[in-house]
Amino acid sequence: MRSKYLAGVVVGALTLGGAMAAWAVPASQTTLDVTFKPGSPEAGTKKKPRANSLKISIKGDTTTGSGQPATSTALNIMLPKQWRLNSERWPRRARCDIAEANQGKSDSVCPRGSKIGAGSAIVQGGASEQGAGVTRTLFVRAYVIENGDLGFFVQNKRGETPAVALMIQGNTSRRRRISIKIPQNLQEPVAGVPTGIRLLEFTLRGKARAGGKRLGIVDTTGCGSRKQWLFTLQDVYRDGKKSDSDTARCRR
Repeated sequence: MRSKYLAGVVVGALTLGGAMAAWAVPASQTTLDVTFKPGSPEAGTKKKPRANSLKISIKGDTTTGSGQPATSTALNIMLPKQWRLNSERWPRRARCDIAEANQGKSDSVCPRGSKIGAGSAIVQGGASEQGAGVTRTLFVRAYVIENGDLGFFVQNKRGETPAVALMIQGNTSRRRRISIKIPQNLQEPVAGVPTGIRLLEFTLRGKARAGGKRLGIVDTTGCGSRKQWLFTLQDVYRDGKKSDSDTARCRR
């Protein structure tokens, strides 16, 4: 009797998972709206860079008015050419060991001064006209990691199952680009139910002292020719990709 009951639960879960997955619209029917908000419009110079902060907001929706956005597999952020990411210059003593954080499933191992941002994401899977399906809130905290890249520790709300607690790597390049690959267990916080990003809000900020100088995790070295900074984000889905840009006013 027990074996028949368990078999029924498994079949029911698989059926539900299949039904939920079917409500994820393709990338072509997913909308992407990104905003970037610097902490200050004041621009620095090449000789005297000015530390800044940056708030990023990502909103996902569908063109059909139902279902949930396509499942994201990566996020690629490009800062303006007048911005610099300083993670590679961060003090060695203030960098987190990503392997240690994942082994202990906690970012409490990260040293003081390594944290350079925080935010949260709301992801949704199995959305339909009858209901929202599975909705999860994921908290995100960012750190400079040992090799000079960024580490993003992702943790779900207390009481939600299965538990999520892991640090993913954000590869940095050209001191302007951050590339974040999203692992399978974050694409599907509930196994078999792919989710899409409804809202992700994140603020990048932090300062340290390196070489006797105060250093911001991001700084600016100028203002664009039209007195604005241009930011771009590319969202890579399982079946395509989309990009969105935003500008912010600046002044010298």
